[in-house]
Amino acid sequence: MNNIRSLDKDSGALVCDAGCILEQLDNHVNEFGLTMPIDLGAKGSCHIGGNISTNAGGIRFVRYGSLHGSVLGLEIVLPNGTIINNLSTLRKDSTGYDIKQLFIGAEGTLGIVTGVSILTAKKPSKLQKFLEESFSLEIVSNGVLAQDITQQNKLWMIRESIIESISKGNKVYKYDLSLPVSNLYDIVNDVNDRLEELLPGLTNKNGEIINQKEPTDVGYVKSVNGFGHIGDGNVHLNVVVSKYNQEIEELLEPYIFEWVQSLNGSISAEHGVGIVKPTVLKYSKEPEVLKLMKMIKDKLDPNAIMNPYKVLM
Repeated sequence: MNNIRSLDKDSGALVCDAGCILEQLDNHVNEFGLTMPIDLGAKGSCHIGGNISTNAGGIRFVRYGSLHGSVLGLEIVLPNGTIINNLSTLRKDSTGYDIKQLFIGAEGTLGIVTGVSILTAKKPSKLQKFLEESFSLEIVSNGVLAQDITQQNKLWMIRESIIESISKGNKVYKYDLSLPVSNLYDIVNDVNDRLEELLPGLTNKNGEIINQKEPTDVGYVKSVNGFGHIGDGNVHLNVVVSKYNQEIEELLEPYIFEWVQSLNGSISAEHGVGIVKPTVLKYSKEPEVLKLMKMIKDKLDPNAIMNPYKVLM
């Protein structure tokens, strides 16, 4: 299921199988002056069907928006085996319910995505002029523009290697949060302050005791940091520790989720709910919304055979 079915070079509508690798799709449309509206660090291995099923965000989100806007149509197999052929390539269609939206971000709990129709975009140009104007207007204080594809790949490699560098030799509690941009980094500072104040025997990376409480065998917090996508309010909060420990976990949860809820944020900005977060979905969704989600799930999948234990409890 990795075939490209068609590409309309005029409208940019790409129709393909759900098993197509994202990077291969991007390389294909690049030949025609187009680009995929989504890009991820895992682009060399992730499938477009999985991207849609998790409503993946990525580093092109600010420019092209979410997949809810880019996906034109889907081919879906329902739990009872019915194939829904909704592979429209139209950019505008106001006829009835927009069925495809049910399956974007549903993580395979309502049906399996087998085919995709997605709107690609014209490749951006004139970047040098934009950078110069940004400097003159003092929007940015520093920046660099790649001179060739090799430099471009090296610059993206720095961004994409952040996760690997944080995790190397460490244990990390990771949170994928969506917050108002004005409060984006506040949670990093607040969590750091909370750990310094309440964690007995907390030490810094040099092994120095930060507080005066009696040390316990909880290891130490190496750092609390955040990175991500300031343009769309998505921060990846990372609490780097020497070892996992229940005492640390109890200081992080549900504190972090309650913090996010207080600002009407999301406990999962782009990485989905999966089997880890169904119990904390209540911090992002009102009870009435959760009830409606369950009703839809029960109607389409009464035997609960589609990706069980994911999203909904």
